[in-house]
Amino acid sequence: MSKEFLLGLNFRKEAVKIEGKNFTVKEMDAKTSQSYSNSLYKVVNGKVKYDTSTAMTKLVMLTLCDEEGNRIFGDNDHGLIEQLPGHIVEKVFKVAQKLNNLDAEEVEKN
Repeated sequence: MSKEFLLGLNFRKEAVKIEGKNFTVKEMDAKTSQSYSNSLYKVVNGKVKYDTSTAMTKLVMLTLCDEEGNRIFGDNDHGLIEQLPGHIVEKVFKVAQKLNNLDAEEVEKN
């Protein structure tokens, strides 16, 4: 396989309806996926701790797009996502989790 072939692969995406409006949940690229994974760790009292307290909002922030594939939320919009109805965040999170091959038990273990 060639580099060009691999770089030409399409990202997975899935359409979701939210209150009658169409949105898209997209697969993250490798860089974003790594940043997301790294963001779930923090140092507490000199020890690295796995912290999933913001896993849902971060994943929604990184993967929820409009119909054209443009992200809805920016990198600092955690607070805005926290204001959304829980069932909407949960719905988008589950689709994003599936598209990005994230282990449900790992992400939700906190």
